[in-house]
Amino acid sequence: MSKATELFKNAIFNEVKAANFYRLAAEETTNDEARMLFLEFVDMEDDHARVIAKKAKGAGLDYDWDGYLKKLDKAVKDDEIIPKKENKIIKNGTMEQVFNLAIAMEETARKNYADMVEEAKDDALKQFCQELADEEKEHAEILTRNLRNIGMDEADRVAL
Repeated sequence: MSKATELFKNAIFNEVKAANFYRLAAEETTNDEARMLFLEFVDMEDDHARVIAKKAKGAGLDYDWDGYLKKLDKAVKDDEIIPKKENKIIKNGTMEQVFNLAIAMEETARKNYADMVEEAKDDALKQFCQELADEEKEHAEILTRNLRNIGMDEADRVAL
């Protein structure tokens, strides 16, 4: 399997994991504003996974991308996507711990896309990967801003 294929598989896995992380976080939180943010991220991450699989097919990477997405969907249903340690933090940790975990996840995704930029053979694919890296960086920044707001009085914070 080529390095590019591995990078695309890893990217898709991370997007599916992220979507399910945010879905679980939205279900578990008692903070309505955080729930709305997490639900917005669910939609974005779900969309990323499908767009990346489509792009991988279009890039001529010889792999069963539809089968891989189905395999990941089954793993989600079987609760095998989010590691037990992370699952425990989402369910029993503080809001700060959940946000820190989410920020780390977004930073990992950004780095993966930056690596994909380096591996991409054509300019269109490089641009696509760079756009994804930039979007993941923006997600981390949004989460970081929101993390700073946790525990502040509503009148003192910018927005959650």
